[in-house]
Amino acid sequence: METDLDLMICYSLRMGANWKVDEIRLDADAQRVDIYISYVGDRLICPVTGETGTLYDYRKERSWRHVDWFQFPSFVHCRVPRVKSSKGVNAIRVPWSSDSPQNTEAFESWMNRLHKAMRS
Repeated sequence: METDLDLMICYSLRMGANWKVDEIRLDADAQRVDIYISYVGDRLICPVTGETGTLYDYRKERSWRHVDWFQFPSFVHCRVPRVKSSKGVNAIRVPWSSDSPQNTEAFESWMNRLHKAMRS
C-alpha cells in the first residue's frame, strides 16, 4: 500500500506507473534519507532505437543525489533494467534523471536556481 510519503516521492521523481518505491530509510544519526526504487513495468523501451525490447538483465545498483527530505541529504537507489534491441543491450532511461549520472533532475534544478541566486 502506498503511503502519502511514497506518493510525494513518486511525484518528485516523475516515476509513473512503471516504477515503485520499495523502501525509504531515514537514518537520523547519519542525517540521510535513502529511497529504493524498482522497475515494475512490463514494457521496456530501448533508449537508442525507441523499440520495445525484451529484458536482458539489471545493472548493478546506481545512486543519484536527490533534493533534501526533512533537511537531510537524500539519495535514490535503483537497479536499472537493461533492454535487448536491434542495437544491442542498453539501460533504459529513468524518469528522475536525464543527463546527469549522479543527480536527479530535481536536484539539478535546485542547484541551478541556487547558482543563479548566488550570482545576483
